Amino acid sequence: MLSARSFEQLPEIQKNKTELLLLLQKASETDESCSKELSEHKELVEKCRSLQLKNQILVDKQLQAVQGVLDHLIHHGRQATTHTYENLR
Repeated sequence: MLSARSFEQLPEIQKNKTELLLLLQKASETDESCSKELSEHKELVEKCRSLQLKNQILVDKQLQAVQGVLDHLIHHGRQATTHTYENLR
């Protein structure tokens, strides 16, 4: 989605990834077999969680920046100039 510049669905996907990580955490606390598997790969899971949080912060900041630029362009484009026919009447 990032390479295709399809930013509309990014917030939803980030939210889903966060929810999935929380479900894994809860499962590891209640299911012994899940807990065993996750403990064997604890370092990898922690690394993935850390990278996910960093990516989420980065994507959120980029989306805010893009939205700010779009808002500015839209607002600037709607301002009436003194050189239009409607303003000369």
